[in-house]
Amino acid sequence: MINKFIIPCVFFFSFIPYVSPLPISSDTQPIFVIFIMILFVISPNFRKIKKTEIPFLILALLAIFYINPEYPSFTIKKSSSLLIAFLSYHFFSLHRNKLTQKFLFFIVLLNFIVLIINFVSPSVYSQLFGPFLQAVRSHSDMKGPRGASGLAPEPGFIGALSVFYIMATIIISKKENNKKYKYLIIILSVIMITLTKSGTGLLLLVLFTLLYNIKLNLLRLLYGLILTLLIFNISKNLNLGRASYLLENVIIQPEVILKGDASVGSRYIGILVGTTSFLESPFGNGNNSYERVAVDIIKKNNIFRGIEGGIGKSSSYGRLMVELGLFFVIFLFCLIYFSMNKSKWRYSTSFIVIATTFIMASFSITFPPIWYLFSHFHNPSKEWSVHK
Repeated sequence: MINKFIIPCVFFFSFIPYVSPLPISSDTQPIFVIFIMILFVISPNFRKIKKTEIPFLILALLAIFYINPEYPSFTIKKSSSLLIAFLSYHFFSLHRNKLTQKFLFFIVLLNFIVLIINFVSPSVYSQLFGPFLQAVRSHSDMKGPRGASGLAPEPGFIGALSVFYIMATIIISKKENNKKYKYLIIILSVIMITLTKSGTGLLLLVLFTLLYNIKLNLLRLLYGLILTLLIFNISKNLNLGRASYLLENVIIQPEVILKGDASVGSRYIGILVGTTSFLESPFGNGNNSYERVAVDIIKKNNIFRGIEGGIGKSSSYGRLMVELGLFFVIFLFCLIYFSMNKSKWRYSTSFIVIATTFIMASFSITFPPIWYLFSHFHNPSKEWSVHK
């Protein structure tokens, strides 16, 4: 009986992962993990690990104890991130089909209402919702380059979550054909991306739209191009701050973004640092070694000159490549390969690319939507085994 309360709570805090009654010093809050651990204790079925999940669990445990004796370092928060990711993946593998369009709509509507409050009255928003977030990094004046951030510390996070909500409602529609909620979720999510002025959200939406519609189908390709051009024109004419800046330069002069936008630059640096570190130290540098290694690599390489973004701490790929090296390469390869290989759904590629992008460029490896997406493609249900 208690499962009927715990499972919805995990979904709720996984899909609004930045909210907590007592926020800790990280963007993603561990409330969903607490409910998963309760489920682990009370549910014998939840404690059963599938054979296909064992390599993931082994890597998660290795990440905790993979300490470099020359530079010993250990912190629970960073060292346990892959274990938290595993628990999220395990939960969604078991319970993903229990998420309904109605419940997802409730989550999106709540985010939308808070975002509107943030947009209309930033001071009221900060007083009401600021205490439940680790930080509020949106501007007090919505006329600035940053937009509203809603139930997240910064606009980019809620922009990316909005793209995820669109992906999630499409996934749910495979088993639950509730068009009313599906279209409402999509409409509200697109409006939220607009209100955040988020370059991250807008670029992810454009990427997902193009990938979803490019399938040797001229009509779908045409729809995708029209929607992309429409998004570009809207962002340009409405002056959506950083979103307009990023989208326009991606199309016209992409090199400007790396030198002028610290957010994009940070992610780019993280990917370069991770790849360079792997070439220099194939087996990684151990726990909490990213800052030390990144500083050293950036000093030695001219390719980082002129790029804003510090040492690139925004990329999970970068951090885990530096710390785990080949172990993480094998894990990432298997994660993507088995996703592509097992799912026969014709649109799988677009979802897998976005989930991988979350890891590569944007979010903590503990970001629950990553594992909700991958859980569908590693263990596809019957409706996913057809070429629709």
